[in-house]
Order: sequence, then C-alpha cells, then structure tokens
Amino acid sequence: MPALADIIQRTAVISSMGLCAYGGLLIAQGFSVRQARVREEQEKMLEAQLHPEMAAGSLAKPESMPS
Repeated sequence: MPALADIIQRTAVISSMGLCAYGGLLIAQGFSVRQARVREEQEKMLEAQLHPEMAAGSLAKPESMPS
C-alpha cells in the first residue's frame, strides 16, 4: 500500500500535468481567436481598397436619389 506522501505527490504531478494541458488549450484557442480577428480586419481593408466608394459610404441610398 502506497504511503500518504506518495499519493499526494502523484496527485500533485497528475494535477499539474492536467493544468499544463488545459493552459496549452487556452493559449491555442487565444491564438486562433486573434488570427480570426486579424483575418477579419484584413478582409475589411481589402474590401475598402477594392471598393473605396462603398467603404466611405458615399453611395447615395435609393430613397434619397432624385427621380
């Protein structure tokens, strides 16, 4: 039968391994969220370069156009 100190040590090691794995998952998820935000900003900038009149909002709305 293992001693109490041995059980505590094994529990601490297994817990720290689990926490390291969980922290790694959180870090990886944070990187993917940041990458998605960067990609979204790049798409907005590209859209503004391709269609500057739409990005500036200078297109007249159909209701305000004279007939």
